[in-house]
Amino acid sequence: EGAKRVIDVATLTGSIAVGLGQHFSGLFGKPDSFVAIVRETASAAGDRMWPMPLTDEYRDEVKGEVADIRNSTGARAGGAITAAAFLESAVDEGTEWAHLDIAGTFWFERDRPHAPKGPQGPAVRTLIALAERYAQDGK
Repeated sequence: EGAKRVIDVATLTGSIAVGLGQHFSGLFGKPDSFVAIVRETASAAGDRMWPMPLTDEYRDEVKGEVADIRNSTGARAGGAITAAAFLESAVDEGTEWAHLDIAGTFWFERDRPHAPKGPQGPAVRTLIALAERYAQDGK
C-alpha cells in the first residue's frame, strides 16, 4: 500500500512461452509510459522483453462469481494475459506496475552467445538498472 511502482517477476501459467519462445519475456503493465521505461531499461540491460496487451476484455475474464476475482478462467487461450490481469487486480489504482513473465526465458536448453545453458535469472539486470535509475532520479 502506498507504493509508487510495483514490478513482479513471475510466471503463473507458462503460456507466454508458447507465443514468445525462449528469446523474449512478456511485459505487461500500466501506464504505457512506465511499460516503455521498463522495456527501454530492459533492452539496455540486455534483457529482451515484448509488450503484451492487457485490456478490459481480459480483466473481465478473471472476475469471479463466488469471489471478486479468480486466478483461473479455465480457458487455454490468452492464459498469460488473464494471469497478468489477475496480478494487476492486487495493484492500487494510480500505481505504476509491470509484470515480467519469464516462463520462456528462465532456462536455456543450450549455450547462447550471451548466456550459457541452464538457469538464467531473467530480469535481474533490468531490476538493478531500474533501481539505479529511480535512485538517481530521487523518485
